[in-house]
Amino acid sequence: MLTLAGIEEVVPGMPKKVMIIDDNDKVLRITELLIKSFGYSPIAINDPREGLKLISEDPPSLILLDLMMSPMDGSQFLDERRKIPGALEIPVMVCSAWRLTEEELAPYKDEVIGVIAKPVEPALLREILKDHLGA
Repeated sequence: MLTLAGIEEVVPGMPKKVMIIDDNDKVLRITELLIKSFGYSPIAINDPREGLKLISEDPPSLILLDLMMSPMDGSQFLDERRKIPGALEIPVMVCSAWRLTEEELAPYKDEVIGVIAKPVEPALLREILKDHLGA
C-alpha cells in the first residue's frame, strides 16, 4: 500500500506535511494558517495521542511540538514516539513558551532539531521550515 508519504517522494510538487501538535486551539489554528501560507501542508493535532497514531499511519515530514499539554505532555509524546518504527526519522521542532535548559533537552538531543520560543515569529518559522524541508 502506498501512503501519502510515499507519494510525496514520487510526486515532487506535492507540499511537504508539517504536523503541529498543540493543545491551544488558537495557537494551533494560527500556526496551521502560517504553514499553509508558506506552501506546506499542515496537519493540526490538539491531542498528542492522536499525533502518535497518525505518525504510524501517515508520517509527516516534520513535527512542531508543544511541551506543556494535557493529557500527554511533549516529553511523554517524544518517549512514546520512540516505540513507533521509523518515527525517529521525522525531525521534531519544539515550540514552547517554556524556556528549556540544556539538561531538560539532553534526553532528546538526537530527536529534537531545535526549539522555537512562543509566540512564534512567522519569519523565523518560515526560515526553519525552509531550512529543514526545502522551499
